[in-house]
Amino acid sequence: MLALLQYLLDKVDYFKIIEALRKRNNREHAARLHLILVQAREILEIYRILLDELQAALRSHQTTDAGHRFYLNPLHIAALLQRQQSNLAVMDHMIHDLLDAVRILDSSFTEVFRSIYPGKTGILSEAMAVFGQDRFPLGEAGPDHFPADPEGVYRTLWFTWSKPPEDRSEIEKYLYGWNGTPKKIVDVSIHDSQKFFKALETYFSGHNPYAKLLLLEQITEKYNAALVANFELGDILSNIANVRKHWTNLDSPL
Repeated sequence: MLALLQYLLDKVDYFKIIEALRKRNNREHAARLHLILVQAREILEIYRILLDELQAALRSHQTTDAGHRFYLNPLHIAALLQRQQSNLAVMDHMIHDLLDAVRILDSSFTEVFRSIYPGKTGILSEAMAVFGQDRFPLGEAGPDHFPADPEGVYRTLWFTWSKPPEDRSEIEKYLYGWNGTPKKIVDVSIHDSQKFFKALETYFSGHNPYAKLLLLEQITEKYNAALVANFELGDILSNIANVRKHWTNLDSPL
């Protein structure tokens, strides 16, 4: 998931957008970009909370005669994942609106728009579906592979309060673009005990998510600094009300 977000931040040349908006003194679109960056911070903040919760569970995990002991509330994690789904929906809508507007100002953004929105849905649509199912994606891959990893394996952690059915083959079959062809799916429930913690340990040791998260936070701050350097913050904030009118039907924290 972090690789997907990095692709989204790298693919769109925000510095070029800022320069195009500065030349035209387009403060309303600058306000749109400001809200995108605010939303990006919210997404990264929730992701950091998720990582902290999962890492704490991994560190607290103990195997006893009675089973497995650890500190983690699956309902809390599921709520965070649902909030992340909502955040991504808002982010997707914001970027769509901004790119749709700036490609009129500069035709070079047309190809970027088409690559991120090749059809009716954007590159974040799969991620929204995964989070909406109370699942945390483990495969770090860009849009060419997501929701699977580069090896084509769909890997998720599934958070439910009640133990899921013993036979999960039918559920798993439809998780990853079912088209009649079997695909390798590793969907680990929090109730899968040792298997769950093995998958979690592999994720932290193999993908180094904290380092990737820090990089994304730094990229977002660079974009924000460039925006503020080219537009008065007061001018940006005064145009936010006009921009928000387009998003009144979305569950946005802004």
